[in-house]
Amino acid sequence: MYPFPKLLAVAALMIATGLAAWPGAAVTAAHGQAPPPRNVPSVRPLEPYQPRTPQAQPHPSPSPYDQLQSQVQPGAPAATPVAPVPHPAPAPAPPPPPQRPPGFVAVVERPLSVTRFALDNAEGQDMLNKALLAYTQRATPAEAWQSLGITPADVVGIKITSGGPGGARDIATKQPLVAAIIRGLMSAGVPPRHIIVWDRWAADMRGAGYPPGPGMGGVTYSAITARDYDKEALFIYEVPGALMWGDADFKAGSGTDMYEMAKEYGTPGGGASGSGSQVSTRSYFANIVSKKCTKIINVPAFVDNPGTGLNGCMASLALGSVDNNRRMIGDGQWGDPAIADILSKDVLAKKVVLHILDATVAQYAGGPKFNPRNTESFGAILLSRDPVAIDTLALERAEKLRKDHKVVPMGKTAAHIKTGESYGLGVAKRDKIQVLKVP
Repeated sequence: MYPFPKLLAVAALMIATGLAAWPGAAVTAAHGQAPPPRNVPSVRPLEPYQPRTPQAQPHPSPSPYDQLQSQVQPGAPAATPVAPVPHPAPAPAPPPPPQRPPGFVAVVERPLSVTRFALDNAEGQDMLNKALLAYTQRATPAEAWQSLGITPADVVGIKITSGGPGGARDIATKQPLVAAIIRGLMSAGVPPRHIIVWDRWAADMRGAGYPPGPGMGGVTYSAITARDYDKEALFIYEVPGALMWGDADFKAGSGTDMYEMAKEYGTPGGGASGSGSQVSTRSYFANIVSKKCTKIINVPAFVDNPGTGLNGCMASLALGSVDNNRRMIGDGQWGDPAIADILSKDVLAKKVVLHILDATVAQYAGGPKFNPRNTESFGAILLSRDPVAIDTLALERAEKLRKDHKVVPMGKTAAHIKTGESYGLGVAKRDKIQVLKVP
C-alpha cells in the first residue's frame, strides 16, 4: 500500500503534466523547469461586421421569345402565335364482327374422331373450339364465349342429353364436348361454381357418366326432382295429362310399390295415383331454368324419339325444362306446338345463348334407348344460335339414313321443327339455311 502523502504527490504530478499540454499553461514540471513553448498558431482578432455590397450580375442572353418580343414596336399588332403541331389521333378499334344471322350453322365433321361410339378427348376439344371460333369470328375461346354474352357474373347451365331411360354413354352428350365447354367458360372468367351441368332424371345422368353432385373443379351436376320446379313459372297447355312421380303437383299414394321404386332410383316409376284422378293441364319450369341460371347452353345428342320424331335441340331443351310433359308428345301430339311454345317463353328464350348438337354418334331409329344397329358415327358437331336450323339439318340426314335402311320416315312426328319457324325461333326452310363447313 502506498502512503497517503506519496499518493497526493503522484496526483499532483499527473495534473501538472496534463495542464502543460494546453496552450498558455504556466505549469512547472516536476524538475522545476518550464516546458518549451509550443508552436501554436496566432488567432486573428474579429473585425467589425461590414455589410457586403451586392455586385451587379451579368444579364443572361435573351431567349428567342424575348428577342421576338423586343422586335414588336409599341402600338404594333402582336405577332400571331404559332399553333402547336397536333398529334395524330389513335386509330379507332375495329368494330366487332356482326352476329351470325338466323339460319347460319357451323358444322365440323371428323368421322375418325369416334371409335366404338366414344369421342377422342383431344379431337372433341379441338372440334368444339374450331366450330365456336368460326361461328363467332373470334380469335380465342374466351373471346368467343364473351361475344355470346357470357360474363363472370353469370350462372351458366349446360343442358345435356343422358341417352334415354337409364342413361347410355354411347348416345349421351359426349363428355369431351362438355369438358371443352367448361374450360372455355372458365377461360372467359366464369368460376366453376357458377357452372351447372343438368338433365331431368338422376338415374339417367348416372348411367350416362354424369352423376349428380360436385364435379370437375367445383362444377355442379344436377338432376331435377319434384321439389325443383318453380310454381311461379307456370306453363299452361290445354291438353290434360296424368300426373306421376317427379311432377311438382303429384301426390303419392301411401305404400305404392312403383312410387317407392321411383323414389329410390330417381326415375318415373309409375303413372298417376291408384285412383287415376290426378290429372292436370299445368306444367312448371324447373328452378334451374327460371331462377338459378342466367345463361343456358343447350348440348343435346342426335337421337330419334317416337314421341317427337327427332329429339334434337328443340325437343331436348323444351321437354327437359318442364314437368308433366308426357301429355305433349306421342300419338296425336308429337310435341307440336308444345315444344315451340315452351321455347318461345321469355323465362327460357332470353337465357339460351347457343345450341350445340352432338352428332358425333347419331341414332336415326330405335330410340330413345340405345340401339347400335341404327346408329352411325358421324363425328360431327352442329353449332348455332338457331335451334330450328340445326334440327332441320339433322332431320334431313336422319330421314336419308332411314330411307337407306328401309325404315319408315319420321314425317309428321317431327312437325314441331317446322312449327318452330312460325314461332320465330329460327329458319326451317332448307334453302335459307347457310352451312359453314369447318375443317
